[in-house]
Amino acid sequence: MIPKLLSLSIVIAQSMSALTITAIVLCALGVAASFSTRLPAVLASYAGLLCAHFAGAVYVDGSVLVFWAVATVLVLGIGYFNAGRVALMRPGNSYILTAAIAGTLLGFLVAPTAAALIGGSAIGAVLGAIAFRSTPRGPRALPLFSPVFINFMCASGLRAVVACSICGITVASLI
Repeated sequence: MIPKLLSLSIVIAQSMSALTITAIVLCALGVAASFSTRLPAVLASYAGLLCAHFAGAVYVDGSVLVFWAVATVLVLGIGYFNAGRVALMRPGNSYILTAAIAGTLLGFLVAPTAAALIGGSAIGAVLGAIAFRSTPRGPRALPLFSPVFINFMCASGLRAVVACSICGITVASLI
């Protein structure tokens, strides 16, 4: 009886580590896919969050899953309705995403909480959009915080913030 329980516990431990590895790989895939405006990167990030939940992550409960599911649906909806406009803003996507990743990492270093991760990612995305705006390829005529700038941030920045925040929360809860 005891050897069977021991072998069962080893199988469960191996499956949990497989789910943990799958969650981290899906999060990395989600962030990498965010560099392309055509891929639904937030779906991979959310799948990583689901894997972390089933792996027994500490801070990922039902309310967190519902919150990020709503955010994922909103980002996918905005991407669907702004499909033509997103193609025009593709060069700024790498600036926004890189700054959002840096903001997420800084938020994690300040305080490994969801609020710090989301806030750092959002501040990084805005700073990345401002940095892109000041480059020669960026639209200098685009006034800061105008409706066009807000649309640009919703199309590119919100996707980066949600993907980076989900991945940051997933990794932070698995550590």
